[in-house]
Amino acid sequence: MEYVEKNITTADLIINAAKELDINTRNAKLLSFFWEYDIAGIMELLKSFIDESGKKEARLFFENSKDDINNYRSCLATSRRLFNMFADKIIGETKIAMDKNMGEENIRVMKRLTAEIKASVTSGAIFRIVIGGHSFTIIARENRAELIQSYANRYPIGESLNLNMRFDNDSGKLNDLLERLKAIVYGNERGRIGCQRDICGYAFEDESDPYPFKDFKYESASLKNATDINATIKNHLKNQTKTYDEIVAMLK
Repeated sequence: MEYVEKNITTADLIINAAKELDINTRNAKLLSFFWEYDIAGIMELLKSFIDESGKKEARLFFENSKDDINNYRSCLATSRRLFNMFADKIIGETKIAMDKNMGEENIRVMKRLTAEIKASVTSGAIFRIVIGGHSFTIIARENRAELIQSYANRYPIGESLNLNMRFDNDSGKLNDLLERLKAIVYGNERGRIGCQRDICGYAFEDESDPYPFKDFKYESASLKNATDINATIKNHLKNQTKTYDEIVAMLK
């Protein structure tokens, strides 16, 4: 069975599932909130707010949480969620060896990652990458790669092409992506930071996560079939909206 219908993006899958559940997909902020946030965790916080400060303060906290979705940073949680949703059979994990030269290890791991992405564009695979303090996902399928980050950003979830990009192999764009990924850990500081901004929207190489990166690893897996992926996405959104409705009732 095919992974998904051709030319359907991950954002399309989420939006289609939301429509089936009668979630207002025109409200991009609310849809991003349902997809990204730990709503069950928020519910537990709200219970504490009610006990300590009353429902008025709890309602204010809840509304602020929804309004703050554009500033919410959830790259690690989003990449983990996507990997768990889409992964079928785990291929393995590759990471730097702490007892070796860090610069050389960064280059070794990146060379292996880009080679595996290139080799997977026909068979299909998902890669969860953690580098420095940042994380993102790459899905290789149908002779292209899709780079996916958090949908919690200033762009509507269905128009997040600035942060969620597709790179076709036939057009040469896939090779461009792979070269830019390599440049994240190759060359001088200016070149590395430029490619980090180009691919990820910001430079994650800083004082807290200096180069060479001590935390650089990736997991890979084959892809589930389309039916299982769509069911998993729908189930996640269904659970999120159910908890959201419980919160609304609790705050009345």
